[in-house]
Amino acid sequence: MKIILSTDYFPPYIGGAANHVKLLANRLSLEGHEVLIVTRKVSPSLVPSFYSTKLEMPSAVHFIRATFLDIDPPLADPFLMFGLFQYRKLLKTADIIHCHGTDALSYCLLKGSTSPPLLCSIHDFWPICVRRDLMSSKNTGEVPHNCKYCIYKQADYRFNLLGKSFLLTNTVGNVANILRRCNMALLDDHVDRFVAVSDYVKTCLVKEGFSESKIDVVYNWVDVDAFRRNIETRGFRLSGLHRLAFIGNLHINKGLHILIRALPFLRKQLGEFLLTVVGEGPHMSYFQRLAHKLGVDDVTEFTGRLPNIPLRKLLVKSSALIVPSIWPEPCPTVILEAMASGVPVVAAEIGGIPELVSDSHTGLLFRPGDPYDLCEKVASLLSDQNRLLLMREKSVRRARERFDIEVGLGKITGIYEKATMN
Repeated sequence: MKIILSTDYFPPYIGGAANHVKLLANRLSLEGHEVLIVTRKVSPSLVPSFYSTKLEMPSAVHFIRATFLDIDPPLADPFLMFGLFQYRKLLKTADIIHCHGTDALSYCLLKGSTSPPLLCSIHDFWPICVRRDLMSSKNTGEVPHNCKYCIYKQADYRFNLLGKSFLLTNTVGNVANILRRCNMALLDDHVDRFVAVSDYVKTCLVKEGFSESKIDVVYNWVDVDAFRRNIETRGFRLSGLHRLAFIGNLHINKGLHILIRALPFLRKQLGEFLLTVVGEGPHMSYFQRLAHKLGVDDVTEFTGRLPNIPLRKLLVKSSALIVPSIWPEPCPTVILEAMASGVPVVAAEIGGIPELVSDSHTGLLFRPGDPYDLCEKVASLLSDQNRLLLMREKSVRRARERFDIEVGLGKITGIYEKATMN
């Protein structure tokens, strides 16, 4: 097959969806498919200094680097549409076009009767929520039905276009709600198959009116063998200082403040431990001040972003990965990476997370936003070494059986074949 993978971001840009598409492109090329990646041009200023802008990919993988506008809320991108129109003859020779972001809207507007089947993977909630996170003013995680009520009670939400930010008013809020509905209708009419990254995402889409019969569920994936090699060289650590890891964007939605608030109670129960926070984000200084205020800055280290190899080494040396999100995360790849590394996960029971973490088997789930419950779950896990060891073994097994790249690749190619036959 000749497969076009289109994505807003692709390495060297960092992100779960970017790495997801890279791994998919590599494996498809190894299966003998010809892959064309359509993505944005690389801006070195947006790439961390430790990442090279040069990208090594198989010879069967080709690129079109186009200009993408950063438009929020999601709209069809006129710059991308212009670039796609220039390559329209090439695009028509493809067997499948598989989008991984808001770029799907541009393909929908250009789709004709002779265009190849169009697939769209949904990695967050952008088709049904202009904030992309279902975080209403009450933080309920419910699908919003009124953008004006949901968004515009939050003063930090702005309309972003051409690098300029505009505070949204009620009038613009009503327009954004209309655009959201138009986008949903456009996608449901022109996309042949949707790929949701969890059952939770599929449920939200169906609740908002998307055709259930057009939605398949394929979880994010991880190369288990790559992480397994790390485990086999180090063995399982059962003694010494307990190390907890938080890996992610330092945004309030990630719930790091919940974890930091749990640390004083955890110290009373466990004694000494170390929390390593990996990542950057708009609320980093707030989290650092909070750790200092609560007197736990001596057991909390902020590393910033880390390259892949040091990040993997840190992960496999951790006693547990903590995922305290307060937004309904669809399918956090970091959880899959921890499981593949044999690291138990203590995570909030929200969004698609319960589909990944088998409670009391590969990790523990706690009530979202509750630092006391988080403390109890972490303490109970780390105080029982036999249970910890058993969870490590079960985590690797579950990752291999359900979330390995080979499992996901089989499902994706099956969806490709189904779409081309219809």
